[in-house]
Amino acid sequence: MSGPFAISGSTYRSQGGVDARDYCYGDKSYHAGDQYYDGRLDELRGAHPIVDKVLQYRELTKLKSPYLDALPDLVNPDTGRIHTSYNQVGSATGRFSSSDPNLQNIPIRTELGRQVRRAFLAQPGWSLLAADYSQVELRILAHLSKDPALLEAFHRDEDIHSATASQVYGVEMGDVTPDMRRLAKVMNFGIIYGLSAHGMAQQTDLDMHQSAEFIEGYFAKYPGISEYIEKVKAKKRENAPPPRSSIGHGIY
Repeated sequence: MSGPFAISGSTYRSQGGVDARDYCYGDKSYHAGDQYYDGRLDELRGAHPIVDKVLQYRELTKLKSPYLDALPDLVNPDTGRIHTSYNQVGSATGRFSSSDPNLQNIPIRTELGRQVRRAFLAQPGWSLLAADYSQVELRILAHLSKDPALLEAFHRDEDIHSATASQVYGVEMGDVTPDMRRLAKVMNFGIIYGLSAHGMAQQTDLDMHQSAEFIEGYFAKYPGISEYIEKVKAKKRENAPPPRSSIGHGIY
């Protein structure tokens, strides 16, 4: 398989976004545009063959440095196992954080990442416990939008991302694949913050056209969400009072 070296005829050593830009476009034979944001090379995915190669290279190094290289050094000599540290005030959002290693950020999106994830095993007779809010943002969205399909999925205690994938793709819940669920999850959480086709294309393997179709299909299955979002936008355009939460807090 040809890599970035073969395509460019030069050596690529740095992981920085700006260095990646210079490496890909330094000869000016292909222009990325006037603006470039450090660490956002993914926005140019598909624009030139070398971009995908560099992104693949960076994916591998992101797995190698914090996991393949670091994990052996984190093994406790007394137990022979790895023990993370939880920090009660280690996050700006108020959530717990985890360090050495960060168990909250173990890769899962790609097959290579999932292979690394499979290395985390509890000792015999013990279990790993994962605890998280259960789609709290989506529960709030269902409450505010009153969308029947979203409410029904929660009332049936379904896996909401699988339920969304089932709705959008028109398949039974049992036929939802991991990739279908992953795309539905991106959409479920992204839609709350105004995810566009461009934004979805950046976060997934879909192109702009496919992302636009997915978003259109999503709103077709959840019209109550679309109506709620448009209603909030309309009020804002009319300079109406800002939206308020169920306990009266204004959203500015």
